[in-house]
Amino acid sequence: MSNSLMLKISTVAAAAGAAVMQMPSAEAQTIAVPVTGGGFVVRYDTTEGFNASYVTTPTFVTPVGTIAVTGTPSLPVWQPGITIDLTDTPIGVNINNINGSISLNDGRNATLVNNQAFLQALARVTQGVEPVLPEELPSFTVTDITAKFQSGSLNVPQSAFSALPSPQVVIPITNGTFTLNIPENQAAFPVITFNSVITPLGTANLTFTFPASVPCQCGSFIPIASPADISVVANGTIALNDGRTANINNRLVTFQANARVTNPIFSIYTVADVPEVPFTVVGDFSNFNISIPASDITSPVTPSPTFPTFQFTQDSNNNLVPNQFPEITDDSPLAQRRF
Repeated sequence: MSNSLMLKISTVAAAAGAAVMQMPSAEAQTIAVPVTGGGFVVRYDTTEGFNASYVTTPTFVTPVGTIAVTGTPSLPVWQPGITIDLTDTPIGVNINNINGSISLNDGRNATLVNNQAFLQALARVTQGVEPVLPEELPSFTVTDITAKFQSGSLNVPQSAFSALPSPQVVIPITNGTFTLNIPENQAAFPVITFNSVITPLGTANLTFTFPASVPCQCGSFIPIASPADISVVANGTIALNDGRTANINNRLVTFQANARVTNPIFSIYTVADVPEVPFTVVGDFSNFNISIPASDITSPVTPSPTFPTFQFTQDSNNNLVPNQFPEITDDSPLAQRRF
């Protein structure tokens, strides 16, 4: 391992060290709203000095709601060291000073005020004749770069969101562990695997997708366990101990975790970068809640009671003697009885 990498790890570890020692089992401070689409077109004009501007301002698509951008965010900050080709090139890109609003499917809303997005995109040169390194643009040229977001998140403080609409059922998750597998040379979400999800209210059968992370204060996972806010989209069921079922439908869940890089050994992964080799991050978490509408709790179906059916049929036995009634005539004693 190089001395520069060792120095970087030491510096990041020192910055995170105090936070690790004081890390509570608490609610996350930042909600990383997953971004699965959108993009922008940016133009770099070096014909007379240097000018950069958006041709198309950034838009963001999320699977858990709607993001509306007002005004113009800051220009993109590209992952260094990656040359953008004339064909789709996976690359990390950060965008700062995003303003507007966000509405989540669960009923929460937030105003965006100078928020940040950490994204992976497929970028290509759409005006220009040669690949470009964004930090070393050629002189006397006009270059347009088109980026299409593939993964990442727009990060919003937890405190900026409105409360969930009532009534809600709160399901506590007491602890668990997870693994993040980050693929190499791809603009794609990591694959998250929960090794355990424990709730005192029952048994969880959940799937989690679109993981997005906000690690400690440095934006990177390091080889030392450090606090991180992790957001995932949860789907599935929880079989409650009282026989009812909690149905989890596309809920954005955020929790605080301790996480560290385990592979490659002694390595740092900066969130939303496209790595050249695969990374593995492991972590554990405790004490967070999944809130769902009361209407998403279903009771077991009780079968309706059944009763025996009776069918009346006429007996075909010809040996039975039919009832015979006496004939009443006008002069019979019955006819003369007064009623």
